[in-house]
Amino acid sequence: MEDNPTPNAENPEPTVEVEAPEALEEQKSVTNSVVLQVSTTQTIKIENSLVGAATAGADLSASDSAIAALVAERDLKFHDGGALACVAGGNLELSDGGAFAMVSGGEAKIQDGGVGVLITGGPVTLEGESKVLMTTEQALAFGAAFGAAFALLSFILRRGRR
Repeated sequence: MEDNPTPNAENPEPTVEVEAPEALEEQKSVTNSVVLQVSTTQTIKIENSLVGAATAGADLSASDSAIAALVAERDLKFHDGGALACVAGGNLELSDGGAFAMVSGGEAKIQDGGVGVLITGGPVTLEGESKVLMTTEQALAFGAAFGAAFALLSFILRRGRR
């Protein structure tokens, strides 16, 4: 960047030259691959792949894949696959698959799928043979009970050492 605030005979007006911004990153696609991590500020599309972690600054869609962690700033769609954790800032849609834990800022729709723990900021729709083992309220109650039991056990064990 070149700054020339002083007017002169060659340059009568103060000017500031600004470099053009780099082009926005396009959608990333992962197909028939084994990838440790894929990350972008835009949309990610994953098909027939094994992925460690996928992080999208926009939407994320995955099908026929096994993925450890999926994180989408907006909507997340997961079809016919498995995941340990799915986090979506917007809506979350799971069909013909399963996940251990799912967190959604919006609504969640599960069709013929299974989820261990589901925490959502909106309504939940279960279609077909879907199953959720723990809802938001149940997960909070379980966490509180586990925390209380752990604190009590820790207190008892420390007291026994004295």
